[in-house]
Amino acid sequence: NYTNPSIPTYADRQLSELGDPQDAANISVGYKHDKFDFSYTLRYIGVMTLSSYEAQHAYQGRAAENRDVFPRVWYPTVVYHGARMKYELNDKYQPYFGVDNISNKRPPYGLLGTGGGDPYDNVGRYYYLGINAKF
Repeated sequence: NYTNPSIPTYADRQLSELGDPQDAANISVGYKHDKFDFSYTLRYIGVMTLSSYEAQHAYQGRAAENRDVFPRVWYPTVVYHGARMKYELNDKYQPYFGVDNISNKRPPYGLLGTGGGDPYDNVGRYYYLGINAKF
């Protein structure tokens, strides 16, 4: 981003800052056998800085603004796992059961997972049960 109109060449790097990890991935795998349907999801969130990228890293030939602003530089990598199973009772009804955040991974210390660019899960492990119905 170029946020200062009086210095149009002065970039503000957002990549690697909270909410914009440099590396992220979502993987979904499904398997169906007869009336059973099983799916697995993995969500990977790479490291992100605790403050602005420029605070602890050199950027555009400029020195870091304040390398000691925090005792560490990065929020850690986080991986979330989820699974869901569905059963086809008939053409009209398919009950399902699932678990998200299977490993009960909490947000990194100091974050609540409440938004504002924060991509972490704030609930922990949770279960759900439902039914798809066609009328």
